[in-house]
This record gives sequence, structure tokens and C-alpha cells, in this order.
Amino acid sequence: MAKQKGAQDLEAVVMDTLRLVFLLPIALAALLQRLWGARKVLGNALACPTCNTQIPLTGMWQCKKCNFVFYGFYFAKCKVCRGVRPFINCPACGASTRNPLIVWWWRKERG
Repeated sequence: MAKQKGAQDLEAVVMDTLRLVFLLPIALAALLQRLWGARKVLGNALACPTCNTQIPLTGMWQCKKCNFVFYGFYFAKCKVCRGVRPFINCPACGASTRNPLIVWWWRKERG
């Protein structure tokens, strides 16, 4: 009985190690992508990829989910419903630019 418990413990340690070895690079890649995206929005404006117009990121915004109006950063979480906007439209050409803080391949944006 003691040998079986020891073998099960060893198997659990091996499985945990394998999970760590495979999942750690994925988690690090997601973190690096998020940090890379954050560098784009460190200023007060984001350049439109279509027409190169500067899109302001600070100002008075209205949450699309709960209609709460707040002053601050465009991609900040709403203080009422905690919603995050997935994109911003260019005021000059109307093209949409994705929120660079969201890791698109890692999680799905909730409505």
C-alpha cells in the first residue's frame, strides 16, 4: 500500500512539472504581448493605422454597456459595470482600432 501511495505522489509531481513546463511559456507569451500592446497607449493619443490621425484616449467617455459617463482613459474599466471597450473608432476616417491592452488570442471579450 505504501508503494502505491509513493508512486501516486511521484506521478502527481511529474504531472504538475509537465503542466508547468508547457503552460509557463504560454503565460509568458501572453504577458509579453500585453506589455507590448501597453506601450502603444502610454501617451494621450493612439495613431489610427488607416489615416495616421491621432485618436485622443483621455476625455469624457460613455460606457456602451451601462451608459455611465466618466472622465478618464478610454480603455479603462467602467466603474459601474467593469466593462472594457474592445476598440475605438477614428474620428477622421471611422476605422476601428483594437484595444491593444486586450490579449485577443488568450481570452474572449465578453459582450
